Order: sequence, then structure tokens, then C-alpha cells
Amino acid sequence: MKFGIVDTYCGASGQKGFYNSQELGLARAMKPLGYEPVVFYSGKGLTVPEEELTPDGIAVVRVPAKAVGVHGRYDWNILLEYGVEAIQIGSDNQIFAPELIRFCDKNGIRVYNYLGTVGSDTGNPLKALLMGLLYRRNLRAFRTHKCFAKTPAVARRLAQLGVPDVEVAPVGLDLSVIPEITESKEALRETLKLPADKTTLLFVGRLDEYKRPLEAVRLLSKLPGAVLVMIGTGAMDMDVEREARNLGVWNRVIRIARLPNDQVQRYYAACDYYVNFNQKEIFGMSILEAMYQDCTVLACHAPGPDFIIDDGVSGFLTEDTDTMAELVRGDVRLAPGAARSRILEQFVWTNTARQFDRWLRSDDRRRKNGTDYG
Repeated sequence: MKFGIVDTYCGASGQKGFYNSQELGLARAMKPLGYEPVVFYSGKGLTVPEEELTPDGIAVVRVPAKAVGVHGRYDWNILLEYGVEAIQIGSDNQIFAPELIRFCDKNGIRVYNYLGTVGSDTGNPLKALLMGLLYRRNLRAFRTHKCFAKTPAVARRLAQLGVPDVEVAPVGLDLSVIPEITESKEALRETLKLPADKTTLLFVGRLDEYKRPLEAVRLLSKLPGAVLVMIGTGAMDMDVEREARNLGVWNRVIRIARLPNDQVQRYYAACDYYVNFNQKEIFGMSILEAMYQDCTVLACHAPGPDFIIDDGVSGFLTEDTDTMAELVRGDVRLAPGAARSRILEQFVWTNTARQFDRWLRSDDRRRKNGTDYG
């Protein structure tokens, strides 16, 4: 079966080589189950589609897209050109998702939605109002089509909004693109030029307001015996430096603007703690990666971390930066292998792909029997 994974998002995150792509990870997991996956991305600025074939035979198509903010609209006929029979849409609050769903219904393409959030998390009141009105259109589509939620929190909220058919299907790691790291923590620190005698904190992500990078600097200021590695760049680059200088800790901040994902893995393995301050974290791919490398995760409560982390067993959930500082000062550690075991048992794409496959096959049987599906 030709299976399309359609991403209409047009934002700046998730650049090739710098991110463990959810779409490609799922595609690789669907292929052994008998699917021929094609991944479709929005290609802002393109005039014709561009196709790339990955070494393992996954077709990646960047489709010319018109963008409204981070919301992309294609010529949906590209799905017919590729002979796609079923698709996954990363619908979330994407304003063109209902249009795409109607196109698929009209052309006999099966659809399910894969949702990481409900509505808009913008802090702009006017924008929030507009997005709320637009989101009602998405809800109408979600109520008549199968939905999978990335976290239990999203599943509960969708149920409250009258969406009848929701399953929790967690995001997974694509282990095929993660290098196996055999060096010891000590050897890695020497190679990466990290101090051997300091507690090392790690922040990975865009330096944008929703990620709360200033909290990482404030945490560092509470820990005189620590250094902070920050991998990422964004609108708050100068704010981070200004805050660090004001707090007198700039000399203990190691800034790396961009680093390929396979190299980031070495920092996960080398550092003592991975810190996450996003209180609206939808899921947290970096949390999965850190846990896989057995780096102790300290994360503020949010839908993603609350689902991923078994508090005190495979990581630590906190209310604020002060609590994080107390945990670091107390030198809290996990049992060796506990975090990685949690990922391998619950958060790899092979498990989630089987869940999608079960629905697609059961939906296929319903269609053959002439039964409507919702």
C-alpha cells in the first residue's frame, strides 16, 4: 500500500540533519509492515516538487507550498500523482488540514490524524482568538475521522471536545539514525573539551520564548559547580547572553549554535543532566534522545514529559527551576540503563507503527464489508 505521511507545517524547526525526523522515523517503521511510504513536506519557495530517495528507499517529496505563518497549503493532487491510498496528517492546529481531509475523502484516500496539541498555544490574545475560531473547522474533521494523540493529555482534551475515536499513540525514536556510542563519559568529555570536574547541564533546542532558555541560565546561577552546554539558536540568542552576563555565569556557558543530530548524541552521553523548561511541551524528541543515552532528564511538568518520564525512575519531573537546582545539588542519579529501558519499551517507532497498521487493516476490512468508518 502506498502510504503518505503529510506534514503541512512551514516553521523553522526540524531542519534536515539537525533533527530526529518523526516522519522519516515512522516511514522506516511502516516499510517492513508492507507499506510503501512517501513523506511529503512543505517546500516554501519551490516552484516544482523535489523528490529525494533516502538510502533505505524512503521517498521524501518537498512540495511547493503557499504559507500562512507556519501553515502550508499544497496542490493536494500530488497525492494522486504518487498513487497514495492512505495518509497520516500531522493536523494539530494546521488551518488547511480540513481542506486536505475533504480532498482525500473525495478521492477515496483513507485518512487518520496524528495530533500533538489541541488549539493554539500562542500568547497573543488576538491571534489566540482567531486560531480558536479556525480550530473549530479542524474539530469537525476530527469528529468524523480517526485520531491518534501523541499524549494522554491530548486524548483527554479531544474527548472533552466531542471527538469520539481517539487512541494514544506515542512518538518514537528512530534508532536507525542514532549512532552507537561506545566511549565512556570521561572519554567523551575529553574529546568534546568539557570539564571533567564540573557537573554538566545540557539544553538542546531553539532559543525561543516557549522553550524558556533563560531558565537554563538561571538554573546555572544557582549551581556554582556546574557548566551549561546550550545547543541551538533562535530569537533569544542575545537575551541568553545578556542574562548570563548579568548573573555572572557567561564564562560557564558553552554555546553551540548548530550541530548535526548524530553529533548531539555525543553530548547527551557526555553530560550529567538534560534540562527542559517548556511548560507546554507537546512531546519532547530531545527528551527521548537524552533518555536513550542515559542522560538524567530534569523536566518541568508538561503533557510530553509527564507521559514520557516515570518520575524518579527514568527521569525527574519538577515544578520550577528551584526544585531542579535542589535535585542537582543532591546529585540525584538514575539506576544504570533505567532511562534507556523506558525508551526501548515504550517510545520507539516500531511499536507505534504496528498500532497505525492495526487501524489501517481494520479500516480496510470495514470498507470491504461496506461499513462506514469514523
